[in-house]
Amino acid sequence: MAPRLVWFRRDLRLADNEALTAACADGEVVPLYVFDEEGPTHGYAMGAAQRWWLHHSLKALNEALDGRLVLRRGKADQVVREAVAEVGAIEVHATRLYEPWSIVAEEALADLVTFHDGECLVPPRYVVTGSGTPFKVYGAFWSALTGHLPPADPMPGPERI
Repeated sequence: MAPRLVWFRRDLRLADNEALTAACADGEVVPLYVFDEEGPTHGYAMGAAQRWWLHHSLKALNEALDGRLVLRRGKADQVVREAVAEVGAIEVHATRLYEPWSIVAEEALADLVTFHDGECLVPPRYVVTGSGTPFKVYGAFWSALTGHLPPADPMPGPERI
């Protein structure tokens, strides 16, 4: 059976990871992390402290995955497509991000990747005005947000990856 690819982004954990859980539902999983300094960004390069944190987080994730984390560098949309072709993946799962530069990367892969929630307490699309626009008044936002609380209990990590 062809594998499913899990594109780890900032959600570098096994437990409470909807994308990973969905990919593990049936079949082999290939975990992938792409270090992308070429794609759309927030306008600044990653600093030394951020690189240190990322290095150790990826090291811990790789150990939790028994050394199977595939690490690549390059423009995320290109690297993900290359990885899919290389392993013959039939599905790609990733956690949705909400910054404008992340949305650009997601749009470039919309035909290929299934994006899952997991980055926020409540996904922004659920906390909007009656007309579907973001709130401008905090009190109204808070009132709408509390209608979605408390959040669901965290999901355990998959039994088998």
